[in-house]
Amino acid sequence: MGLINQALLILVIALAINLIPLLWKQSPPLNVDGYFHPDFKKVADLFREWFQVKGEDDGVAFALYHKGELVLDMWGGYADLESERPWHKDTISEAFSATKGLAAIVVAMMVEKGLLDYKKPVSHYWPEFAQNGKDNITVEMLVSHQGGLLLLDTPIHYRDLKDNVSRAEESLVNQKPVFPPGTAYGYHALTFGAYVDRLVAKADPKRRTIEQIFEDEIAKPFDIDFHMNTPKMESHRVARLRSQSLWTMIMIWILEPHRIWGFLRVVMNNSPYLKGAGSAIAGISKLEHHNNPDVREVTISSYSGTGTARGLAKLYGILANGGSTNGKQLLSRATIDKLSIPLVAGEEVLFKHKSIIFGPGTMLKNNSKAQYMFGHPGYGGQEGYGDLNTGLGIGFITNCINHEMAEHPLYIALKKAVFDTLDKKYN
Repeated sequence: MGLINQALLILVIALAINLIPLLWKQSPPLNVDGYFHPDFKKVADLFREWFQVKGEDDGVAFALYHKGELVLDMWGGYADLESERPWHKDTISEAFSATKGLAAIVVAMMVEKGLLDYKKPVSHYWPEFAQNGKDNITVEMLVSHQGGLLLLDTPIHYRDLKDNVSRAEESLVNQKPVFPPGTAYGYHALTFGAYVDRLVAKADPKRRTIEQIFEDEIAKPFDIDFHMNTPKMESHRVARLRSQSLWTMIMIWILEPHRIWGFLRVVMNNSPYLKGAGSAIAGISKLEHHNNPDVREVTISSYSGTGTARGLAKLYGILANGGSTNGKQLLSRATIDKLSIPLVAGEEVLFKHKSIIFGPGTMLKNNSKAQYMFGHPGYGGQEGYGDLNTGLGIGFITNCINHEMAEHPLYIALKKAVFDTLDKKYN
């Protein structure tokens, strides 16, 4: 049997396995709720359609702030499909790498206060860091993935970053860059948080951890429903993570065949750094690990942030609207502007992707007019962005994880509808 026939047979079997149970599956309850400004009714209708017409059961929340005002806050689906626990207004879920954008904001705040300087070497704040060719790595290079520290020869267990920091630091300071710092860039998928979190703690006069700084300086004073980890006292609100079904993935590929190539690019990636980058921190490699409260209470700003889409949208909305709200200043406009300045582009060495553009810890994406938005996406479909050009803050959170390293199809449709609305009503 030829390869094409084998592939078709596998596809038919996969479709049968996933379709037959649907014949007996009851329609999911219509769990969609929230608020929207009348101007954004088209966006809200699109969100409802995902659940009520297409019958999707993904747990999803989507929120928008525009020019300082909450204009949309919607949620739907299941926080836990197995127990049929619906997603509620206060449901929180892990943001994965969207947490990196929050870490970038903390670093920017410390730069504004004079506690960090993007242009100074990391070793100015952390002398031991200068070992093994790392002496010229600046703060800016570290947060923009130019340090060559995307893997660890001696992996760290996630608990070490909470319970045995000295052991973790030994691995971090002994690591040698895999390329000369500043000559290339490679996504520090897991090691970003391990390094940045230690740098922040050492530069803070009170020696606070990054989650403490975020809580003290951002979350509490600005009422942001987000944490850099998942405190156990919040466990009752947490959505249970699950993988996207094979059926959903196949349907997406049928509707959007170009996404197949993105998936194949990940699967067929021959980067020499991929295995090491993925195993740099032990104990978190499986999605199921992230349903463990012991894992989720440990802060690693590569992935551990947990909160609502509303919290993400509010934070980025404050920044996109100039950095202040209710008479309180989060960041100055000059500091916020730096978050939107591209520092590196071209072929990234881990995923060999040519369209990733990094600012100082932020990832930059285009709005509808090819202007930069700043923020960061997260594994499985999470999104958090601010758009200085429109005054827009965006938050999208889901507990149904796709493995394509691509945007969630609902987010793509919602984002288009949002910018269509802004173009028609506000321009």
